Amino acid sequence: MAEDLELPRPLRLLLTAGWNLTESVGLPVAAYVVAAWLGGRDAGLIWGLAVIWLTAVIRKVVTGSAPSLLTISAVVLTLQTAVVLATGELWLFVLQFPLANLRMCVMFARTASGPNPLVARLAAEVVALRQPAAHHPGLHRFFQGATWLWAGSSCCSRPP
Repeated sequence: MAEDLELPRPLRLLLTAGWNLTESVGLPVAAYVVAAWLGGRDAGLIWGLAVIWLTAVIRKVVTGSAPSLLTISAVVLTLQTAVVLATGELWLFVLQFPLANLRMCVMFARTASGPNPLVARLAAEVVALRQPAAHHPGLHRFFQGATWLWAGSSCCSRPP
């Protein structure tokens, strides 16, 4: 008999999502604010970037893997920081520019047809969605389709 998909309890969902958002958004923003206050905009950008990559490395060393949301955030932040430092235009950092969208599209599309679609990993990591231990073809197809959908929407979205 196949196992069922187990939805997380609300408190577990809040704690897991909160922790992941703190790592991927909160820590880099805090580092940016402090470093920008002490050393200016470029220092803030570099420290925000350093903190997110340091967090990813620490998670990789401690747990054996870095969460997908953290990795995605680090890649996008790297691209944004590089563009801002190269152009000197901070407003580019705020925009969801095509280069970051293209990278996200490639990241999602690369995993969509494989055994471990990125949306399935994000569901497990960000909202603590526990999937059955036994392979469930319908659920796997759902996550593959959702990953392809996310890849397509990343490629097709435009900045505001």
